[in-house]
Amino acid sequence: MNNSEPRITIRFRKELTLPLRTGPIRFAVLMANGLTSHSWKVFTKGDDAYLVCRENMKDIKVSLHESGRQHIAFAQGSGYEMTPGSRFWNRWWEPSSKKRPPVPSIKLLFPSWATTVALSASRSRWKDNNILIEGHDEFATSVCLFVMDTGQNLRQTGLPSFTLGVLPVRDGKELHVVACREHPRNLKQVAEAAIQYMNRKMPLSTDMVGEVLTALLAGDDPAGCPYLLPILVDAKMRITTDSQGAMAYDLCMRTLVDAGLYTDPASWDSLQPDVQDAWKVIGADWLRQIPSSSRFGKLLSQGAVTIEQ
Repeated sequence: MNNSEPRITIRFRKELTLPLRTGPIRFAVLMANGLTSHSWKVFTKGDDAYLVCRENMKDIKVSLHESGRQHIAFAQGSGYEMTPGSRFWNRWWEPSSKKRPPVPSIKLLFPSWATTVALSASRSRWKDNNILIEGHDEFATSVCLFVMDTGQNLRQTGLPSFTLGVLPVRDGKELHVVACREHPRNLKQVAEAAIQYMNRKMPLSTDMVGEVLTALLAGDDPAGCPYLLPILVDAKMRITTDSQGAMAYDLCMRTLVDAGLYTDPASWDSLQPDVQDAWKVIGADWLRQIPSSSRFGKLLSQGAVTIEQ
């Protein structure tokens, strides 16, 4: 892979003719180390267009509706909510196709430092009708979705781009799916700050500690275009004075339930304040006695778990 200039190289099956004129459009980004991003899919249904991940994160969907309403949201029926009663991450109106330079409805960002999955580019899955976009070490690779007037040329200035597909979406409109190169600007700093925030807010679960999870960060670029950035998050646990009591109580109750001595323990939040205070003391004693050879002890020594005083 030649990274001396930001040109875009596309790998695809010989039987495919690009740009595709019928969907779905399936794509992934291939990095210089042979690892790829997750595989993504753009497809149309009626007069609407959608962007989804083909592997995990399937419950998250980008919808570009005929009405002009566009959004990122958890899929209906997934059971997930961003806020109580709402599954929507972000909502906006379709950008005007008359703007110059044109503004995408949404973009997926793939900087080299955010490769999200260690999959070989040679596996049979990519040999189907998946398009592989070669990434770049210096520039971010993006896949942008533009809703344009039918027959209108998508003229972009600046860094190279490559049109993967042009799909009809409704009368007088087409969806252009375009791979682009972008200057990363301060994207890495924004991502690092978001990961630190997620680590602080991540639900307390010893099952998650030390695991590598895929997060999907959402934001807006300087032109006001919404973006999604898939990135790996190394889950860390920070045990506070409050949480150590909850952890000790939870572990004790689980042991009693597993032994058949208890069936329906009360939740931590339902305990009286003085009972919680007693468990915090028990939790502090328990943490001091954890053997270094245990899984939790190893996570402590590796820095995956930190205990705040």
